[in-house]
Amino acid sequence: KIQQQDNERMLDRLNLMEKQQRAKNLVFSGIPEESGEKCSDKLETVLWAMDIDPGYIVLDFTYRKGKAEAKFSRPIVAVFQYTEDRDYIFQKRFRLKDKRVFDKKIFIEEDFPSAMENARRILRPIVTKAKQSSALKKRIKLVNDKLVIDRKTYRAEDIAIIPKAFSLRAQCEMENESTLAFLEGTRLYRTIIQQDLSIKG
Repeated sequence: KIQQQDNERMLDRLNLMEKQQRAKNLVFSGIPEESGEKCSDKLETVLWAMDIDPGYIVLDFTYRKGKAEAKFSRPIVAVFQYTEDRDYIFQKRFRLKDKRVFDKKIFIEEDFPSAMENARRILRPIVTKAKQSSALKKRIKLVNDKLVIDRKTYRAEDIAIIPKAFSLRAQCEMENESTLAFLEGTRLYRTIIQQDLSIKG
């Protein structure tokens, strides 16, 4: 048990160090990918949609994240010269909530190390679903790669032991018995099944 806790703390420190190296980065998701594109031009269009003049923002460089796939547009990583520019844009990301750019919904997130991002993919659906409930939304939040419920911290591998009210299956069943059938095949459904398998295992 002690060895496991030491390993987890070491992993947390390494992930946070890598995250700090990305402190000037933001990830823009939803922007259509095209051959011969210039990522910085597309980001300028997004900034104008946020009522931000890109002429006042200094970018070091931009690039598509990950390996190219025909069916999906990869996120764009923007590396800012100044942390202040990065922080300002991140604070104003909610200006895109009710807007469509390139006829798409655009999302802006922090640039997390791959290990942290993988954990967030597992935990994010739980938070998203809980935020739709007036009884649960103030009790839960996602902090880096950890879930905080009632001030107690859970890692991605702890989803089997989170309070029952926050499990995806419990939340869906509270809403409608047919919700799980509707969700079948989605990422949210796969996370529900993962929770169930963890509990049964």
